[in-house]
Amino acid sequence: VSVRVTRETENSLQREIAATSRLVEQFRSTRTQSFTMMARLIADAPKLKAAVAWYGPFIGQPTAERPKNPIDVVKDLKAPVLGLYGEADGGIPVDTVVQMRQALAAANKKGEIILYPDTPHAFNADYRPSYREQQAQDAWAKMLFWFRKNGVA
Repeated sequence: VSVRVTRETENSLQREIAATSRLVEQFRSTRTQSFTMMARLIADAPKLKAAVAWYGPFIGQPTAERPKNPIDVVKDLKAPVLGLYGEADGGIPVDTVVQMRQALAAANKKGEIILYPDTPHAFNADYRPSYREQQAQDAWAKMLFWFRKNGVA
């Protein structure tokens, strides 16, 4: 397969990439929420004002895509982090939530991790059987409050 990219197409793509990069930087400079922890983003974004993690693992085997786990970069966090987790999440043991809470405290980082009793992984995914309306609504309200509390309107 042969593809010919014209100068006009290349310039258009470069403009789109630049515009997207500006939007990402603007987003990173204020707040982020993630349905995985995105530890590197949170640790590497000095302008970030607040972050919210939805049921992403804290500890695990490093991979090429994720060479560090959230617990490994706690000391580097530059923004307050709220974690929203389900106690019945089979992929994120409660003892790792406790370890992360302890790591945040030991590093003197502003963070809070809420653990919803009898709540599975992906409790906010309303298209999945794991959806829990009450917990999802409560967590969403807590997320919005967290952002407001930390200067992100």
